[in-house]
Amino acid sequence: MQDFQRSLVFSIVLSISFGPIALIILRQSILHGRLSAIPGALGAALADALYSAVALAGVALVKAFVLRHLDLLTIASIVYLFYLGVRVSVYSDPDMNHSRQSGFLSVFALTLTNPLTIVAITSFVIANHSDGVTINVPLSLTGFFIGSFACQMLYVLGGDVVGRALRGRKNIRALNWLSGLCLIVFSLWKLQEFLRAEEFM
Repeated sequence: MQDFQRSLVFSIVLSISFGPIALIILRQSILHGRLSAIPGALGAALADALYSAVALAGVALVKAFVLRHLDLLTIASIVYLFYLGVRVSVYSDPDMNHSRQSGFLSVFALTLTNPLTIVAITSFVIANHSDGVTINVPLSLTGFFIGSFACQMLYVLGGDVVGRALRGRKNIRALNWLSGLCLIVFSLWKLQEFLRAEEFM
């Protein structure tokens, strides 16, 4: 049970910070309601659980892979984030259907390429393996998934509340432009951090 509690608390701390993934889920909920944003929340939680499963299955292998491909994963995350920002900012048709599948896939892919998620989960697993204690994998994975999904649902419900409050007064184009701009700024900020880190290497 301790493995479940540790994983639950860690995933909550990891997921509660407001970033591009939270912004995408929040925007979807504001524009189209909480039901349309749930697949995105599920995508983020499943990506976290997937990395947890891989990390728990082979700690040394995962650590080596992450360190070897960290630059590539970072660049992929930055490019995808910038692409999403541009795409969201030019989306202006309120009648255009946003499929639940696309919301799931975009958030799932972004979470998978997020270096912070990769390094944080891998570091957590390595730290808990350092004393040689056996980890209960099913309980740990359950804790990771529930904690992450619960945090994403906070953004889903929060966006739904905002959307209801703005009902009849929502400026779709302005909201999309602002959301897209924030995603682009996130990507440029990540790019600056990446380039700065490369200078010191």
